[in-house]
Amino acid sequence: MDLFVPSLSTFPSLKFLSLVCVKSDAKSLQNLISGCPIIEELYLSGSDIGHLDFAVSKTLRSLSLLFVDLTSQWLDSLFSRLPLLERLFFSSYKLLNNTRICSHSLKYVFLEYYFPNEAALTTPNLVGLRIVCQSWSKISVEAPNLLEVNLTLFDQGPTKDSYIDRVHLLSNLNSWKMVLTIYKDEVLIFPKRVRQKYPSPMPNLKHLKVMRFNGTSFTKIGEMRDSLLWCAPSLESLEIGRDGT
Repeated sequence: MDLFVPSLSTFPSLKFLSLVCVKSDAKSLQNLISGCPIIEELYLSGSDIGHLDFAVSKTLRSLSLLFVDLTSQWLDSLFSRLPLLERLFFSSYKLLNNTRICSHSLKYVFLEYYFPNEAALTTPNLVGLRIVCQSWSKISVEAPNLLEVNLTLFDQGPTKDSYIDRVHLLSNLNSWKMVLTIYKDEVLIFPKRVRQKYPSPMPNLKHLKVMRFNGTSFTKIGEMRDSLLWCAPSLESLEIGRDGT
């Protein structure tokens, strides 16, 4: 569907706007969004609108940007203009380096990266975080109130460097509870040399559930359990199951 908005539109009562697979341009999008003074939820997915560059009302509480073209610089600047934003859903099909998400209002964040990316979150009131990425993505999180992390690693197999990258990634996700989804058992079986060289990446984690992405059973549960107890020595519960998909 083509979207053409040549002049400023007016939708004074509109609170939810969803654009999916829309072909448009930056000016039309800005004219449309600018006419929504009390918008609370904005959903953009798979739309051909060029680089995103719009301003949105400070009333926005939920933002979804899925497979749209944008720059890290624009995304960084967006959060300072949204004091009420509580939920962010972001999925990227391209490389984005040095993305910074700084927000005191965000409570839930979902990040999905199909290429290795760099991102830094400073979100003091964040309680829930979901990430889909590869181990060598460099993601750091400053979120002292974070309660639960849902992490999906779509690594197809371990390499020498990927173990170290995985240790660094896990150490940056400090939470009370974690759900971890993987493709292969070996992804979480850290070699002895790694365990001897590096400290446990998740010393404060209390509850961990591990699932397999394709729904098949784990074959190396004993080795995985030993490795996971090194990763998170303070665990009170450990569940190794499988995803139903």
